[in-house]
Amino acid sequence: MKNPIVFILLCLYLIIPQLLKAQDKPQPKAKEDIKLYYRSTISGGIYMHSHGYGVNFRYGQYTSAKTQTILSAELLNMKHPKEYKSFNSYIDDAKGYYYGKQNSLTILRALFMQQKVINGKELKNGVAVSYIYAIGPSFGFLKPIYLDVAYSDGNPVPVAPETTDMYVQTEVFDPDKHDPSTIYGRAPFTRGLGEMSMLFGGHAKFAFNFEYAPEDNMLKAMEVGANLDFFNRKAPIMATEDNSQFFFTLYVSIQFGKKQL
Repeated sequence: MKNPIVFILLCLYLIIPQLLKAQDKPQPKAKEDIKLYYRSTISGGIYMHSHGYGVNFRYGQYTSAKTQTILSAELLNMKHPKEYKSFNSYIDDAKGYYYGKQNSLTILRALFMQQKVINGKELKNGVAVSYIYAIGPSFGFLKPIYLDVAYSDGNPVPVAPETTDMYVQTEVFDPDKHDPSTIYGRAPFTRGLGEMSMLFGGHAKFAFNFEYAPEDNMLKAMEVGANLDFFNRKAPIMATEDNSQFFFTLYVSIQFGKKQL
């Protein structure tokens, strides 16, 4: 999607009113309903943020009826704002690639989180609203970008139908050597895995969580919030654009899990 922020805002516009409407809807409480207090939660989730997507895993312990301490691990990709997919117009089955991209950045976060309930889920089909804040270390993994490049007589050549003696060679992207006319497409993702380097940094998060599972022992929630990752140096994602060591993103997440007594 060309503008993930628009997608995230659209999700909020469509989903949040429905969750709040469910919270306000009056429903009779069955006599046999008994409110249980749980000790822990375990959940996983998928999410889209304004520069990519990711997955997470959480384990939480209740410190009170409305407060949780949560340990979380998150794995996500982080794109540069100036990444744009390109295709070689002379090839029908050309593979897409990002011209100027030097490295892909994958981030592993380890988070210590606090979740506090603002409005509890008193009704079976209600919505519990809480807020979350978190901090922790971030580890960035940089993988070099490899491309398939067209050659003829040992020199890069423009890919064109009349280039009869052309052959393709896979090599790491070099902005001084490769231009869009010579690039056949992206190389397999596995190329460059053995050449990864690391960044070290930290992470901070703030979010609102809307829990809507119909059963008390289940956990289903939508979460919306903001993240800030920062590293010890600039992340060299692009060779042709400015890079940064700070990444601020907005995100929408869907969580699934269960509660334990």
